[in-house]
Amino acid sequence: MSDRIDILEKELVDLAGPLAVFVIKKQIKDMGLRRENFPEERMGELIERSVKNAIFDPKKQKNVERNLKKMLLR
Repeated sequence: MSDRIDILEKELVDLAGPLAVFVIKKQIKDMGLRRENFPEERMGELIERSVKNAIFDPKKQKNVERNLKKMLLR
């Protein structure tokens, strides 16, 4: 699962800047989880929470979220 989180980080950093890494870490912590054993079934929720907190334009949020889910969810 860490590979997908790495990809999520890279994509969000490209779109929202370096603070996106901290946004993702905080979202994982707020979900009561750890990166090392992050459950695959919660990846969609992590994407939604991270995008919402890293990108502030609602239109852009929806597009980014949709694209990330296509890329990262199976």
